Amino acid sequence: MGKRWKSPRVFAAGLVMVMAILSAVPGVIKAVGVPGPGWVMPVVLAVAAGLLTAVKPWYTVANEAAVARTKDSFEQDTRVHRAWQDLPVIKTVAETDPALLGIHPSIPLPADAPQSLSPDLPEYVERNIDADLRNHLRARASKGGFVLLVGASAAGKTRTAWEAISNTLPDWKLIRPNPGGDLAWVESRNLGRSVIWLNELQDFLTSTNPIEAATVRRLLADTTQPVILLGTIWHDLYDQLRAGSSPAPMSPSAPLSPPVDSTESSSNDGNSSDRGADTLHERRVGTPNRNYREVLEQARVFSLPAFTQPEWERARELASHDPRLAHATANTATGLDLTQILSAAPELILRWEQADNPYGKALISAAVTARRCGHPPTIPAPVLQALATTYLTGQQRADAPDDWFQQGLTWACKPVQRTHRISPLSAYGNTPGHTDGHRVSDILTNHTHPTSPVPEARGIPEATWNVLIQTADAQACLGIGRSADAAGRRPNAAAAWTRAAEANDTTAMVSLGMLADEDGDRDTARTWYSRAAENGDTDAMVNLGVIADEDGDRDTARTWYTRAANAGDADAMFNLALLADEDGDRDTARTWYSRAAENGDTDAMVLLGLLADEDDDGDTARTWYSRAAENGDTDAMVLLGLLADEDGDRDTARTWYSRAAENGDTDAMVNLGVLAEDDGDRDTARTWYTRAANAGAADAMFNLGVIAAEDGDRDTARTWYTRAANAGDTDAMFNLGVITAEDGDRDTARTWYTRAANADDTHAMFNLGLLAEDDGDRDTARIWYTRAANAGDTDAMFQLGLLARNDGDRDTARTWYTRAANAGDTDAMFNLGVITAEDGDRDTARTWYTRAASKGHTKAETALAQLPDA
Repeated sequence: MGKRWKSPRVFAAGLVMVMAILSAVPGVIKAVGVPGPGWVMPVVLAVAAGLLTAVKPWYTVANEAAVARTKDSFEQDTRVHRAWQDLPVIKTVAETDPALLGIHPSIPLPADAPQSLSPDLPEYVERNIDADLRNHLRARASKGGFVLLVGASAAGKTRTAWEAISNTLPDWKLIRPNPGGDLAWVESRNLGRSVIWLNELQDFLTSTNPIEAATVRRLLADTTQPVILLGTIWHDLYDQLRAGSSPAPMSPSAPLSPPVDSTESSSNDGNSSDRGADTLHERRVGTPNRNYREVLEQARVFSLPAFTQPEWERARELASHDPRLAHATANTATGLDLTQILSAAPELILRWEQADNPYGKALISAAVTARRCGHPPTIPAPVLQALATTYLTGQQRADAPDDWFQQGLTWACKPVQRTHRISPLSAYGNTPGHTDGHRVSDILTNHTHPTSPVPEARGIPEATWNVLIQTADAQACLGIGRSADAAGRRPNAAAAWTRAAEANDTTAMVSLGMLADEDGDRDTARTWYSRAAENGDTDAMVNLGVIADEDGDRDTARTWYTRAANAGDADAMFNLALLADEDGDRDTARTWYSRAAENGDTDAMVLLGLLADEDDDGDTARTWYSRAAENGDTDAMVLLGLLADEDGDRDTARTWYSRAAENGDTDAMVNLGVLAEDDGDRDTARTWYTRAANAGAADAMFNLGVIAAEDGDRDTARTWYTRAANAGDTDAMFNLGVITAEDGDRDTARTWYTRAANADDTHAMFNLGLLAEDDGDRDTARIWYTRAANAGDTDAMFQLGLLARNDGDRDTARTWYTRAANAGDTDAMFNLGVITAEDGDRDTARTWYTRAASKGHTKAETALAQLPDA
């Protein structure tokens, strides 16, 4: 039987018993007496007292620990209960009123419309993504998942999401947390079969109490209690937050090396593990965007573009039944989307652009400005008032009545339709009877047409930025700084973050440190990072480690990384693993990677898989890759595909590559193309390569060039090779050199070969040597051959041997031939046989001929047969 361990509670109870017994010993002894010598009683009493003194501190510690645990447990339970109480009333999806979910209010339903129509929601027009979205939700219902709809404002994201869960998960609970609210409720044990509604996900990520990547991982980890996180986000905010030998010649007149094909090219063999390793073995930098990125990367993204022609046709079919759709489909000339027209976008834009109240218009412009510059949705009156004055003319400011602000608000909050629900501005409060500020329609925030009264963030005047930064509260300045930075307005970003940092916001301090670091001001960067680190910010600790690491002070780097790692920072754990790996300490590296992986770091999981793969432990590698893949890591999916491909399981390989390709991984697309090409399905191969090429994959462009060249379409081949070459693909540069040389354009060929050679392509160096030699420029030829030979090119070694022999320098010829021969070049072996035979050294000649003949060199076989015996 294995060891049994006492629980703290039993241990504490044991101490209580010991304390009671020892405390009672003196009284018992005095009551009953102890027979024997007189010294016995004092000794027993002394021992009892000593034991009591020794045990009491343990008892005190154990008792205090038990009390602390009970208190912590009670406080946690209380917090979870309170957080549950703060959530909006939880109902099933089918029972929930969709009006509470953030769906844009619709234009009103005419009084004479059919009674069967909902007064709040127009008839739903089926979207092209519906089938894929709903199938995905059904597939994830058994184990949970995270789904994110990305699209423009009023694109129909929220309505599409609502219709999807109504169709697939109607009996699941629908939890609607408030952005910035206490997330302690996630610790509840009763979350199974729940949809967590994260409409406008950016508000949950950038609030004062943001949703953390670790929280998302924890929610998704328990597949026995499946949870679906369902979010929406504008595409621009998603991008902002989320912010790769030819046969040896026998003579100097040998032809140029042929073009590289997709099976010979090292960059096109479908093996992405090298790419993954190179990318992964980079120091992590602590960044405030890390949490945003890690949350977003866990989501399965569905993009909702503008309405397509088939979607408009479906809307027209429903228009005869729903007059709101009839109105929307009759107004396509506005250039707006169907959902935007249904949300009264034309009326909202008209109210703003052609306002008959200059103060109301200025307030709308002020609200739009604040939002475009990164202010949170609710804009307090002082901010609105200060910004609005920047949109008034001097005459308007002079003529303004005392109550201009209230008059303007009343006008801006006036509905644009026969409904109170759609207006440019609307009051907002967190408690009944109190207005915290006003919110502007996001339709107007995203109205960036040239007729818009407010430019995009990068075009907003400096003075307006300054007014916003000075009047917004310090907490809002964090987001303002982020938007200023994204807009390329670094001084405004610094000003906003400085205000936030003065309020002790460590994220702002780290952001200021990064600005200084990017400007090359390491001292200022170190100062800001140190301030943040003193306040417990692990990103700052990581960045101080990176600075020390780059300065060559690995001990200090290790100290900072360790501090951050001990505080739970996975990036620090990852960097410690890299340090250990570089020091050759694989065990320590594996330990840190494992700790990072346990904290949800998928890169660490992938690297653990790569380490196992290097140790030929395919099962462990597959386990780690699978864990990373289940967390959405596309590199892991590609690596699983490669493992399956190596095992001959092409169906499984295709499945993994397809999953990665669905998530935009271009390596997976290329590998699917390679599989199709191997199966003889060139059309499918071309389709996958084209998808990858259009996403910027140079490998795919190269392979499309190879296919076109094999089809005899040299113009198309040249086009794809040029695109790949301009994307940095050296094989493409080399092939362009071959094609242009074959066309007789030696100057252009030399240009392409030179570009490839400067990128360390030895074939290109060799061919530049051949071109120079053909031009009679033996010195230049020798330079290029030497560069290629020193990089390991045996053809170049052989050519240098030929040049030396033709120059009568037999010793140098013998040196180069020997290097080539020892690298496996049979022609060099043969030529060494010739030289040594000419020198009368038949034994050595026989040795070289034999080596070449054993590798199938027919001339060596003939020479060996003709070589006289000694």
